[in-house]
Amino acid sequence: MKNYKADVKKDLEGKGNLFKMSEISQQLELTPRTIRYYESEGLLGKVKRSIGYTRYFTNEDIIRLKEIKNLKQQGKKIA
Repeated sequence: MKNYKADVKKDLEGKGNLFKMSEISQQLELTPRTIRYYESEGLLGKVKRSIGYTRYFTNEDIIRLKEIKNLKQQGKKIA
């Protein structure tokens, strides 16, 4: 039987700083719904998740979200 907990823990280790949705939302002044939308549109790549499906974001994800936010403020469309 596959040990899901061990696989998830191993996958999250070594990724540097990881941040939860609430931290990113507050830091970037984006709603969690907006961040989930960007993720669903494939703009963030594969976001890491814990056993309880909590999303964990890396520094690269934060940079990407800042870029998306900047482009949106310039009037660019998601598509």
